[in-house]
Amino acid sequence: MTISLVRIDDRVIHGQVLTQWTRIYPCNGIIVVNDKLAVNKALGQVYKSAAPEGIKVFIFTVEKTLAKLEEAKRSAKNYFLISKSPIELSQLTENNADFGKYIVYGPSSYRKKTITIGPNQSLLKEEMDACEALHNCGIDIDFKLTPDKKGFKWSDVRKKYY
Repeated sequence: MTISLVRIDDRVIHGQVLTQWTRIYPCNGIIVVNDKLAVNKALGQVYKSAAPEGIKVFIFTVEKTLAKLEEAKRSAKNYFLISKSPIELSQLTENNADFGKYIVYGPSSYRKKTITIGPNQSLLKEEMDACEALHNCGIDIDFKLTPDKKGFKWSDVRKKYY
C-alpha cells in the first residue's frame, strides 16, 4: 500500500519506534536499509526479535532495497523504511527510488568527528551532505525524537553548514 513512515535512527528499532510512531503511522512491516546490518545475521536477528508480533522486519542492503521498495509499494500492507543514517536514503534517491517527501530523523548519537546540530542530534560531515542531497531532492527532513516533542527542520539549520 505505502511507506507510512521514513525514519533515520541510529538505534534502528527500539521502544519509541514501536510504541509511539506506530500509533501515528500504522505499519505491517519494517524495512531496514543498511549494508552492514544486512550481512550481520546475528545482529539482524536481534532487531527482528525486537518487533512486536504481527510486524515483520526485513533488513536489506541499499541495492536490495531498491528492488524491494517497489514491491512493498505495490503491496496491500504499510511499511516503515528505517535507516541508521541519511547516507543510505540518499543513495536510494541517487538510484531514483521514491519513498516519499518526508523523513523523520530520530536520535543520532555523538561520535568522533560529529557536529552537534540539536539535542541528541550529532552528524558527521558526510551525513550532513546526505541531508543536503535529500533536501535538494525536495524531501523535508524533520529532526524529531518522539511524535509529541517539538523538533526542527533541516531546512532551518542547513544555512549554518551550507
